[in-house]
Amino acid sequence: MTNLGRRLIKSAKEGVAIARKVAPFDAASHLDNPEVIAHYLVEALRTRDSKLIQCAICNVMRAYQKKPAPAVYSIREFCEAHGISRTLYFKLRDAGKGPREMQLGSRIVISLEAAAAWRRAQER
Repeated sequence: MTNLGRRLIKSAKEGVAIARKVAPFDAASHLDNPEVIAHYLVEALRTRDSKLIQCAICNVMRAYQKKPAPAVYSIREFCEAHGISRTLYFKLRDAGKGPREMQLGSRIVISLEAAAAWRRAQER
């Protein structure tokens, strides 16, 4: 079981028992990709606790309802998603090796398609 899986299951069991001075843990906010969701559901099913399984399923449903996937990355989001610093991003861009950018009003953004094309270009 992964550490994240353990924390999510533990928090689901504790539920309301979290101290009022601390913001409640929301498992749905950490269920951000299919692999994490799969591990979370597998761990919930292993407990054979029907209430916990129901809670896990509700958390997954809420995770999917949180917000739609963005159609574009800001430069900050692009750098975070691709594990590079903003400094490196701007060096790549200045060298003509960065992703295609587009302007939305005063914002510079990178489309998901441009990010995917850039990743393909980086492969050897």
